[in-house]
This record gives sequence, structure tokens and C-alpha cells, in this order.
Amino acid sequence: SLLVTRRAALAAVALAAALLAAVVLSAYAGQSDMGVARTFRAVLGQGDRFDVLLVQNFRLGRIVAGLTAGAALGLAGCLTQTLARNRLATPELLGVNDGATAAVLLSVTLSASGTFGAWWAGPIGALVAVIVVTT
Repeated sequence: SLLVTRRAALAAVALAAALLAAVVLSAYAGQSDMGVARTFRAVLGQGDRFDVLLVQNFRLGRIVAGLTAGAALGLAGCLTQTLARNRLATPELLGVNDGATAAVLLSVTLSASGTFGAWWAGPIGALVAVIVVTT
């Protein structure tokens, strides 16, 4: 017997294949005239130095950043829904947006230049709002 249902396993395999296709397409797509073969050689560090620089330093960095941001947003949504015990919960429900906005406005108002406040005011305000709402 399997601990995972067949449907869930097939969905995971299909999503992994879609993710792989998106990564390959993202590494290949761009303004240069590189073909698929040149792109794969550049991923492995072989071929023209410009191709290797373009793919490894720019395109793969963009791909990793996108995957990391997507995973973080998915995890944040999962944690929000788990904390609220509501499958339809959003950050607005916990006051995250309002807390962050209030902290940023307070920081801008109290800053010496009057233009920009502290960069950490938004996350701190969001955290304070969540703590106040959940306790």
C-alpha cells in the first residue's frame, strides 16, 4: 500500500515536469540567438565564454530567484491559512497589510528627510499586527 494516493503522485510528477519545462524555457529564452544545444552547453560551463556568462550568471540567477520567491510565497500562504484555520485566509485577514502600512507611514513621518523611512518598518509593523491579532 502507498502512503500517497496515486492521484497525488501523478499530480506531483506532472507539476515537476511542468517546472522542469519552465526552467528549460527560461534558460533558453532571451534576446540572444542561442539555440537549445548552446544553452545546455553553457549551463554545463562549456562553449563560448559569452554564452556561459549569460546563462550561468544572469539567466540561472533569475531562475533561482524566481523559484525561491515562489516557494516563499507559497509557504507564507500555507502558514497564513494554517494559523487562521481557514482555507480561504489571506494576509488582510490577519491585519498584516494594515500593520505594515501603519509602520511605514509612521517611519516616513518621523524620519529626518521626510521622504524615506527605515526599510525594516514594514516587516516589523506586519509582525506586530499579527501578534496583536493572534494573541
